[in-house]
Amino acid sequence: MLARKGAASSLTLDMTAFKLIDNQMGDASASGRTTLSRDADGRLKLTGALTIDRADLSAVAPTPSGVVALDVIERNRPPDLIGANRRPAPTGRAMILDVTLKAPRRIFVRGRGLDVELSLDAHLTGTTA
Repeated sequence: MLARKGAASSLTLDMTAFKLIDNQMGDASASGRTTLSRDADGRLKLTGALTIDRADLSAVAPTPSGVVALDVIERNRPPDLIGANRRPAPTGRAMILDVTLKAPRRIFVRGRGLDVELSLDAHLTGTTA
């Protein structure tokens, strides 16, 4: 899809069993419709309503809970290494969010003595910044 500079555009997705989460903390899939739109000024907005089909989440953190975060001050670090381990700042514009998430049930959390099924009714707003 090609758009003229300064022209508005949009993309609508009808998703079925879309994988929202797939990592060591759990996995979740959802279905619903979302729209990504861009106005004439180039601002992006994501809107939609998704229903969580199923989510299986782990209450066990990948890092043991006994591990304590420490503030570290490095002495005599070479100047060319300063900032070498920092993540680059996000580039581009922030996207405006207006998404509704619902799950009548089927959100399972297991581990650390938990074995629960939850429901969800959430409205995600703000920006990706």
